Formats: sequence, C-alpha cells, structure tokens
Amino acid sequence: MEISTIKRSSRILKELNHRFNRDKHYTLRDNSLNYKVSGLAKNKLPNKSKHIIDILSKNNEAKAILNLFYNMLKLPKSHIFLRDKINYFPSKANNYKKNPSSPIGILGVSWLNALLQFMIAIKSIRNMFYFAPKSFFSFNLFLDTYEIDKKNQKDIVSIKSDILLECLLKKFSEKNFITNRGKLDLYKILSLIMSIFYEENQVDQNFLIHKNSNFLSFRPACQIRFDLEKNISFESYIFNILNKSNILSKELLISFKWFSNGKRFFLNYKSMPKTKILFFNVKKLINVIYELDAFIEFRQDSSSFGHYITYVKKENLWYQCDDSRINIINENNLYLALSKSILLHYKFKNQKSSFYI
Repeated sequence: MEISTIKRSSRILKELNHRFNRDKHYTLRDNSLNYKVSGLAKNKLPNKSKHIIDILSKNNEAKAILNLFYNMLKLPKSHIFLRDKINYFPSKANNYKKNPSSPIGILGVSWLNALLQFMIAIKSIRNMFYFAPKSFFSFNLFLDTYEIDKKNQKDIVSIKSDILLECLLKKFSEKNFITNRGKLDLYKILSLIMSIFYEENQVDQNFLIHKNSNFLSFRPACQIRFDLEKNISFESYIFNILNKSNILSKELLISFKWFSNGKRFFLNYKSMPKTKILFFNVKKLINVIYELDAFIEFRQDSSSFGHYITYVKKENLWYQCDDSRINIINENNLYLALSKSILLHYKFKNQKSSFYI
C-alpha cells in the first residue's frame, strides 16, 4: 500500500509539472495564481486567464461542483462565479449589503484550502474523498500530499491554496473533463460526500429510540443551520435541538443562515453569536458529550471579501491551517477565532470511557 501510494503521488506530481510547464500562464514556479486573482479585482488579467474564468462562469458542471463546496459555508453562487459584465466587481462595497446577488467573484484562494483542510480532518468525509476520480488533480494532489505528510509524521496537509486552485482552473478548462462521460461524475461524488449530513428536521424512523428499550441509536451525522435572525444564544439553540431529538448523531455539522430578506449577515459581526463552546452536553442523557474537532474562521478585511482559516484538532493538539502556513495553537487561545467561526464540526464522545465513535 505504501509503495503504491508513493508511486501514485510521484505520477500525479510529474503529470502536473508536465501540464503546467506546457503553458506559460500555468507554470507554478513562475506565475502564482495569487497574481492572477489579485489582478481580477483590477480587471487586468491576461486574456487567456480571463478566458478560463469565462469558461468557469458559464459551464454548468463546473458551477455545480464548486457551488457544492461553497454551500458548506452557506454563501451564494455569485460569491464564486463572475457574471458577463465589463467590470468584474461592483464599484461600491455597499452594493453587497443591498443586493446579495451582486457579482463578487473569486478574490483570494483561502476558501479552497480552508474547506479541504476542514473536510480532510473529518474521517467520515475523508473516506469519501478516496472515491474521487484519479483525473481530478485538486483532490488527488491534496490527498497524495496528505498521505506523504502522514509518512513524514505531519498531522496536517502542507500544500498551499494557490496550487490547488491552479489545478482546479486548469482541469475545468480542459474539454475532456466535461465531455468524457466514461469517468465518474465528480458532482455526484461530492453530493454523496455531503449526503452524510442530514438536516436537523429530517427524522429517519429506522433510527428512533424505542421507548421500551435501552438501546441508543445513532444516525451518521446531522447538519444544523443556525438562523441569525433568531433571538437566542448559540448554546441554547443547539441544546434545544439535541435535547428534543429522538435520535443522536455521531457528528454535528453546524453552519449559519447568512441570507434572509435581502440581508447579508456575515458582513456584520454584531449579528454573529459570540460564544461558541468546545463541548456540548446532552442534558437528558447521561455521559453524552459532543466535542469540537474542527471549525472554519472567517476574518473580514477592508475589501469585505474576507479570509478563511481552518482549525483542526489532532492528537489533542489544535492546528491553525492558513493557506500559507500551519501553526500549533493553544486551546486557551482559540476563543477569538471561535467567536468568528462560520462552520463547526462536533464529534460524539462518551464521557465515561473517552471513546470516540
């Protein structure tokens, strides 16, 4: 298995280098995607790069795949893809608040690294990734780097976002990626990955706890969407759902409802629940605890586009996974980042035996 993984990694890296070196615009050594993306805001991209962005913005398969990624953050489709306008960005930041569907486009590459780091840290999602087509470079390069890093006793993937996004743009620009129907459908694979998370209002009768039984049943995972318009604390909102539920989940994926009545909540931190906790205790059941093991922080900046950073817990250590560096963070210093988190993953823990399911 180890020899096979190393050979596969070597093959993919060689193929990537060969492909990128054929095209001057995609040479990783010479042209970082950061330059192209920053040029997007100034509308000064090279013609070929603009052409690839146009392909992305018009191709339904590419849109569906990336929108499935971004749906985890509950952001609109227009946050990724550009509309057919001369100016790629609105002239005033206030337009974003008035019109949530304003074209925002791709600015920065932190979102891709943040999501992949978040998803690779969650075992139930990570296992699904291995069904991704070998021809899809972004997944495979990330997974192969993950395997190599593990062999080097690194707990976190060390690859940078700009390389991942270059793979993504390059692959979507190739005709055979769209026309070759013999390959596995990437959208279906990602849909399957996300299907492990059920909405909190979906009740599967097969998992109900019988009244006359001591048997405690679990469904795989539950997705909870916190409505920012509700005047209730974060803890109370989650406690209410867990305590009234007839079924327990092995995992909780907690996100936030960003849009309602034309308002875009995440631009204003005042609307965010400030206190988020590392543990949930389900009060009606003894020794049932959910422990936080991964979350994504959203940091605003002057452009209002923001920056995404993932925090994951491995072997009782917390790692801060930025797209340019990885740091070990003391748990006591997590709370500022946690207060700005937009996607959280909790895993069931049996308090008595400290056994993770």
